[in-house]
Amino acid sequence: MKSSPKVDGRQQQDDHLPLLLTIPQVAKELGLKSRDAVYDRIRSGQLRAVDVAGPGSTRTLLRVPADSLRDYIRACPEVHNP
Repeated sequence: MKSSPKVDGRQQQDDHLPLLLTIPQVAKELGLKSRDAVYDRIRSGQLRAVDVAGPGSTRTLLRVPADSLRDYIRACPEVHNP
C-alpha cells in the first residue's frame, strides 16, 4: 500500500477528496454556508468547474476538480495577524 506524503509530520489533509467534487462538497470543504457562494467563485473565474453532463443533456452537471480546489486555496491570501 502506497503511503501518503506527509507535511510537517502529518498526513496531507486532502487525502479524502474525490477526483471531482460536487458543489455542496466544495462548500463544505471551504466552510461556506451556501452553494451560491461556490457558484459566485466559479462565475468570477476564481474556481474552475467542469460540466460532466452527458451528450445531449439539457442541464449542466457541474463538478469541481480537486486540483482546482487546491489551486484556489493556494491562491487565497495568507493571514499573518488574525
